[in-house]
Amino acid sequence: MSGLVRWSRSLMLLCLLLSCSSARAEDLLDIYELARQHDPLIQAAQFANLATRESLRQAYSGLLPTLSAGAEYDLTRQEILDSDNPLFQEGTSDFGGYDLSLTLNQPLFRYAAIVSVRQAKDVVARSGLEYFVAEQELVLRVAELYLQALSAQDDLGFARAEQAALQLHYERAQGQQARGLIPVTDLYDAQARLAAAQEREFSAKDAQDDAFEGLREVSDNRVANPAGIKEELPLGPPDPATVEQWIEAGLKQNLALQVQALTVDVASREVDRRQAGHLPTLDLVARGNRQRTGGDLFGKGRDTEILNVGVELRLPLYQGGLVNSQVKEATYLYQRARKEHERLVRSVERTTRSAYWGVISAIGRVEALQQSVAALELALDGRQKGFRSGLFPSLDVLDGVRDLFRSRRDYARARYDYILNSLRLKQMVGTLSEKDIVAVNQWLAE
Repeated sequence: MSGLVRWSRSLMLLCLLLSCSSARAEDLLDIYELARQHDPLIQAAQFANLATRESLRQAYSGLLPTLSAGAEYDLTRQEILDSDNPLFQEGTSDFGGYDLSLTLNQPLFRYAAIVSVRQAKDVVARSGLEYFVAEQELVLRVAELYLQALSAQDDLGFARAEQAALQLHYERAQGQQARGLIPVTDLYDAQARLAAAQEREFSAKDAQDDAFEGLREVSDNRVANPAGIKEELPLGPPDPATVEQWIEAGLKQNLALQVQALTVDVASREVDRRQAGHLPTLDLVARGNRQRTGGDLFGKGRDTEILNVGVELRLPLYQGGLVNSQVKEATYLYQRARKEHERLVRSVERTTRSAYWGVISAIGRVEALQQSVAALELALDGRQKGFRSGLFPSLDVLDGVRDLFRSRRDYARARYDYILNSLRLKQMVGTLSEKDIVAVNQWLAE
């Protein structure tokens, strides 16, 4: 292997691992644990789940008794101007009075309240599944951001290593051209490739900074030294082996699909609840009153206590078409929820199939690109020797450097694609969890 290839590989490795000498690398599990504590999305999902649980207690309140108290006081001024009745004395008199009441209302039959309880149970169950979906999305989101940061870091290392290799070739081309061994156009080609490599380094640095900011956004922690993937990455095909088995599992176990199924149930119960507006309600009502009047027309006060216990039946006859309109509205929303469920079924099938074949494809690409990198290294070695002996033009060496580093970049990305597609496949069948973060974390270099 020529000195150019060996030197470029050593420099690339140095660029990728330079920070390891000063601090322990932050691995995927570190970032995930920080994200569980600080990510606003997972925290918002947790509070939404807690808030939704209260809807069941609120629904039960429609079946439970209510107790209310009331108090009323009034002051009356009475003036008799003229009276032929000797019992009514002419003149002015002031007297006050109060009315204290206590009312107990116990629903006996309210079908809308019964449906509301059933609906709230579905809503609470759906909220729990939505929180599990948020947890799975956090796992995948952290993994994606982490691997994006690694990929951006790799790209920067490759760009710097390529630039160094082109710089070395440019210096050699200068010497060759000064001795008249190559035309000046070869020198210009080398200079142009070097300038383009410098521009790629700036772009790669910006991409790396943005990728690291993505990790900070989810973890509320600045990451400067993420641990890279080991060279010996275990590449295993999906188990079970057929895509049909994965699709079948996805249609049964996918959490987002289960959430939408419960949304359909909630919408169906809403139709029933709205239709209950046509039905009668029956309540047990008990009311106690204590009344004190300081005076009346006859000038005498009184103190009374009243207790009423009865059953109250209410039958809605006509409400301006409100109930009929609400039933229609709820029916349309139910049909929409069903169509959303149908769309999601198709989406889960497509995404599961895509993730499955993505894993298979990534395995093939990793193996092919690994061989390509090895072959391109040998090819560049031969072109470099040929350039020094005058058998190959400078452009062939420049093309060889370009092809080698592109292949190295594609090889690294194919490895990341294998990991991400494996995680997406598990998400589609509802099994993605923190255990998968731990498993991937074992593939990281210490």
